[in-house]
Amino acid sequence: EKLSAQLVLFFRLVSWRGLDNLFVTVWESQRIHRTLGTHLFFRASNPTGHYILNLSIPVDRLLAKQLVTTSIVCESGARTWRNVSFLGKCMHLTQGAPRDWVHDTPDDGVLRFDYVSSLVPGREQVFSDTELRLFLTSHVFSTAAERADDQSGADQICRLRGSSPDLVITCTQATFIIDLFRFPDERAEAAIILHARVVDPENRWKIWEELNSLEQRYYGAHIGWDNVVPLVLQAKASTGLYSFEFRSPEHRDMVKLLCDKAVADDKMTNWNNFILNGRANTHILEDRSMWSVVLNSQGD
Repeated sequence: EKLSAQLVLFFRLVSWRGLDNLFVTVWESQRIHRTLGTHLFFRASNPTGHYILNLSIPVDRLLAKQLVTTSIVCESGARTWRNVSFLGKCMHLTQGAPRDWVHDTPDDGVLRFDYVSSLVPGREQVFSDTELRLFLTSHVFSTAAERADDQSGADQICRLRGSSPDLVITCTQATFIIDLFRFPDERAEAAIILHARVVDPENRWKIWEELNSLEQRYYGAHIGWDNVVPLVLQAKASTGLYSFEFRSPEHRDMVKLLCDKAVADDKMTNWNNFILNGRANTHILEDRSMWSVVLNSQGD
């Protein structure tokens, strides 16, 4: 019973600084560490990330229930649950978590989804560059200028996630942090972790520009293309790699925006190296018929 209570409280912690207060003995600390596994770095105040949860496992089901509650109670109306698959079937949710799961979360089946928080920290608490370097040295890297190496990159991503609720930064500072990681999967993951820790979300296009094409594809797919495309178009920073699934209404809307942009910009070819319906296309007319051609392809 004590372990169950500790787990419930852990998933509700606002700050990681309260973590040690949950444990009375070293044995209790070790036990909950073993039980949580990779969930040890989950933080309720920055839940943005990718989740694969087996609801027949008690700790996974507890985390799922917490993410349902966070979505519906703390971020009501926001599209926080994305790319949802349950029991092998896609669930197209338009507003947060499934509402019937608040009091009746399933107790079996594998749940896969991305949680994307809509919350933004207050600007009055933003770190100075000096404060950020000190924070990274204390909590993520051995020195703020050190890049993640082959062995430590994954550990540093975990530490970044675990300490992220205390980060209040600008998008420019976020790009500095991302650049400290070497490998594409770690850089894209860092961008996702920092998504809801920036005080200037209107400048998230800077994060997009910091990423290479493969990282952009991963970032957009997990954060949600509607959190990317309108911003990069407005900032005239739309160069990048995109991947869309036409079964998703959100994806169709974003493709329409990119088509409109291509048609409006008739001074150059905008779409290159693209695939429609699983087949490479060398050319598509960027004229008024463009959207109809793309829509009728029914592909990725």
